[in-house]
Amino acid sequence: MSCSSSSSSCTCSSSSCTTGCNCGSLGCSHLLNDECIRLTNALTVCGVKTIPAGTYYDSAIKTIVDTICANVTTGAQGPAGPAGPAGSTGATGSTGSTGATGSTGATGPAGNGVASTAYNAGTGVLTFTFTNGTTAATGDIRGATGSTGATGSAGAAGATGATGPAGATGAAGAAGAAGAAGAAGADNMAILYTNFTSQASTSTSFTTASGFEYALPANTLDANGEYLHIRALFTGPSGGAFTLDDNAVKLRFGGRDLIRRLPSIQTFLEKSTAKEALFRLDIKLRRSSSSTLAVEVNKETAAFSRAAYDYLCNYAIPCTDAAGTPEAMSSIDFTILNDIEIQLADVASAGNIIAQTMTIVHYKS
Repeated sequence: MSCSSSSSSCTCSSSSCTTGCNCGSLGCSHLLNDECIRLTNALTVCGVKTIPAGTYYDSAIKTIVDTICANVTTGAQGPAGPAGPAGSTGATGSTGSTGATGSTGATGPAGNGVASTAYNAGTGVLTFTFTNGTTAATGDIRGATGSTGATGSAGAAGATGATGPAGATGAAGAAGAAGAAGAAGADNMAILYTNFTSQASTSTSFTTASGFEYALPANTLDANGEYLHIRALFTGPSGGAFTLDDNAVKLRFGGRDLIRRLPSIQTFLEKSTAKEALFRLDIKLRRSSSSTLAVEVNKETAAFSRAAYDYLCNYAIPCTDAAGTPEAMSSIDFTILNDIEIQLADVASAGNIIAQTMTIVHYKS
């Protein structure tokens, strides 16, 4: 390391430099900005002490400080400075313990209670009457009608009421099923069936009149010579005289038609005549063999222009079935049930011929 020097100062590059500089043996301890500083002239400090010229700066400063400190006196305290800005709020302190319960306060004045209420179902208004005599009323507090509730369960059956008065007699019911054949009487005769409920024609085609049919039990005609006597009465509309010709009647036995055979085989057994008051068919069906019936048909009639009780003479009706044998029905099975039916065919529409009565009697041989 080296130091450069001049007549008034030296510049050192290291504090260890001790030679070649005016700093003397103190090296660079008196350097200020790398220069050794000394007083050029003597310096009087506060008129108390004089520092001679040539004194190094650190020694001069120390002398100045020591002199000031030795001679300084404390003056009166100056006025308070202005208040500083407020400090930030400190953290919240912990909660204090619960204080003692205070004494009971004085009793307050009596309240104004509800003395009574009144509800008006017609308007939905509820009125309150208070203990001090005043009143107050609501508006209509009725809600909207709710939806219909679910149907409740059936209630218990009530006690049986008293028997009501007898009702009016109802219309006649349909004809009941034919009863079993009765036992033969002393004269070997048994009434098998009767019907006195009239039935009007319902169609222009042959149709069995309701109540004018009978199921003949099997083996009723179980011997040759036994026979059935069938009588049926017919009138015009409402029981009066016939107003139209050609309202037709026929009888069926076991599904076979008994029909007129002269002047040729027809589809009917008899027809009405206008102005005819009424007519009755008198039919006898006699077992003549194990599979045939001998047939006899007579007609009784009364004219409208004569008295109702004044009948004309009977006359026979020539008849047969599909086989065409005169006064006979064939291919009959007497061992099974055979239906006996009166069928009507209206000449116009309906109601122009009425079956009034029917009886069936069985005669044993």
